[in-house]
Amino acid sequence: MVSKKLVPLNFWLVLVQFFNTINADFTLYAYGTNISGLPVFYMNSLAYIGYQIPSDLGGTNITFTMNDTSLYPQKNTTAGGSGTITGNPKLYIDTSTDAIAQPGFTTNDTDTTAATTTGFRFLGTDIYWKASDGTLLANFWATETDMDGVWSLVWNEPDDTLDNSTPVVIQNMAPAARI
Repeated sequence: MVSKKLVPLNFWLVLVQFFNTINADFTLYAYGTNISGLPVFYMNSLAYIGYQIPSDLGGTNITFTMNDTSLYPQKNTTAGGSGTITGNPKLYIDTSTDAIAQPGFTTNDTDTTAATTTGFRFLGTDIYWKASDGTLLANFWATETDMDGVWSLVWNEPDDTLDNSTPVVIQNMAPAARI
């Protein structure tokens, strides 16, 4: 006979907090229709995803660290891109009602209704934002740009269908290597 023990709730809360304070560098990848693990990159203080990083336009490949519930990008010195990142920026999203806006990076430490840099959580390998009511949201979309193989990453607060866009899941899991 197998004995079953219940794990106390406080153990799970500590475990979740541990995984939401990730200090090792990681890359974020987007997965969706016709988007199979494309990296999130930095260009002119905004978040994009794509096959190619337009370094002639200031794009650069980035990695992230997570402290508490904020995501901090830094230039990936082993990958492409000529852009620079100044200061110690954090990823922000616009969580105001009905906002459909491109996430970006800011050195401003104050959250406003138009830009929040806190509340990000991992559930497994997927990134979510935790609303004030406790709901976990993953309203990320990829919107086509005029650059081949590059999409704007968009936070779609109402989660409406967008033209020339597809919903994406943002993960810290790299796509499987092709053999």
